[in-house]
Amino acid sequence: MENYYKSSSRTDFSDKVSNDSSFIVPWTIPVEEIAEDKATTVYTSHSQAEKRRRDRINAQLSALRELIPMSHKMDKAALLKCAVEQVKDLKRKAAEISKSFQYSDRNG
Repeated sequence: MENYYKSSSRTDFSDKVSNDSSFIVPWTIPVEEIAEDKATTVYTSHSQAEKRRRDRINAQLSALRELIPMSHKMDKAALLKCAVEQVKDLKRKAAEISKSFQYSDRNG
């Protein structure tokens, strides 16, 4: 059993390994390059995520502009202020209508 690992069928590949300096072993990349690549990847990923976020916000602001009268030339803050005022007004009107239905049901 002790000769099992000393088999003569093994091939020596040491003469096949090139000493050519253009051959780069993947695990010999300098740490600085890895850090720079990772930083670049993180920055690019963050930039893309931020752009998608801005695009979603702008799409919703465009939809809101379609709902608010005369809002096509408003800046974002003025558009939001106008939307809040309109929602408050609609809630007030809905409460008035609901109150009038309750009154008419009691007296009707």
